[in-house]
Amino acid sequence: MSARTLAKTVTQAKPGSSLRMGTVTAYSAGPPRTVTATVGGQSIAGIPILDHVAVSTGNAVWFMKVGPGKLLGVGSIDGDFQTLNGTGEATLTDGTGVLQVGPSGSANLGFDQNEIQARNSGAAAQLDLNPHGGLVQAGAGGLSTTGDVTAENDIYVGRNGGGDSLIHFYDDNSDTWRTLRWDDSANDWVVEDNGGVARTLWHAGNDGAGSGLDADTVDTYQPSAGSSPPSGAQLIRSHTNGYTYLGWLNTVSGSQDAVPSRIYCSTDQFVRYQTLANFRKNVASHIQFCNPVDREYDNNTTAFTAGTWYTVTLSATVGGVAMTNATGVFANITVVDPDGAGDLEVRRYGDSEGGASLINYDNTSGPSAWPNSVMVGIDSSRRFQFKGNTNAFDRLIVDVFAVIF
Repeated sequence: MSARTLAKTVTQAKPGSSLRMGTVTAYSAGPPRTVTATVGGQSIAGIPILDHVAVSTGNAVWFMKVGPGKLLGVGSIDGDFQTLNGTGEATLTDGTGVLQVGPSGSANLGFDQNEIQARNSGAAAQLDLNPHGGLVQAGAGGLSTTGDVTAENDIYVGRNGGGDSLIHFYDDNSDTWRTLRWDDSANDWVVEDNGGVARTLWHAGNDGAGSGLDADTVDTYQPSAGSSPPSGAQLIRSHTNGYTYLGWLNTVSGSQDAVPSRIYCSTDQFVRYQTLANFRKNVASHIQFCNPVDREYDNNTTAFTAGTWYTVTLSATVGGVAMTNATGVFANITVVDPDGAGDLEVRRYGDSEGGASLINYDNTSGPSAWPNSVMVGIDSSRRFQFKGNTNAFDRLIVDVFAVIF
């Protein structure tokens, strides 16, 4: 058997076999190479040493019993270079690998050419690296695991002067890696999207004005189309032309008594303003004032019941103005002798109650008359309606002073 084959056989020997450790006390370069060593408390001279074993006085050397009273030096664990020539894989089975540290049937480590396996009685066991502290460092090749990585404290990625710090995640759908990184040039987090484009990671510190963030909804509300009034509960968005399209506009702004300088109106659904002078000029041809003022309604024989709609039909000619194509009138409406404070609703005949004009009346000083000027629309049969709320009244007077076309 050659020395190489014998060395391979010896280093694969299981614990408890003929492999023994001794200490060299004398060395002869030979040939043959021999040592005197203390093995098992006994000094033995002339023990042959395989060529690859580094030997010097004081070395700890592995010896194998190769016959009755015969030993062979097969491995050194002192000196600058030692070799265990084995090729067996370190599995979960005791005695496998090139070297085993620890007894069989208990916790031990198996070593082979490129693996370290912690095991205990045929099962995988925990391998602790620097359990009492100290940095564990890997080279440029990095670390790889098929299992989970758990850290009880912090994980640090990158170093000073190392550029962007990156973590890669595998995209199984696209069969590629996706990157999350701290971008030094952007001074912010960047994440790779499905198209391989680096996107800024939005957070509370960078999603404000000027961020360019394209949100799908705001508080679950979708934006309107911008080219038409909003549909239902939507956020109003202006059109590219700068206009804003609205549906019904309801406002609770306060009233004022000052003469207006701007009157907002429309000819094409877009609201613009006219000065008071221009408004007067433009609407004058659409209003004809009655001469004289025409009393169109006066009923002092009927007690009007609160909550009931009553109809007023205007004459074909009112105050000298033919009512053909008329759309409404300006009138003074007087409530006489109400039973108490209340209000009067006035509307175009058949319109919804929500669109009615409101007139307040009172009777704090006893029987009284409460005139109110109001504009009211009329239908094609020249009709409008009124209804007293809360309290009844005894008389209603309608004096028309202008007709609207």
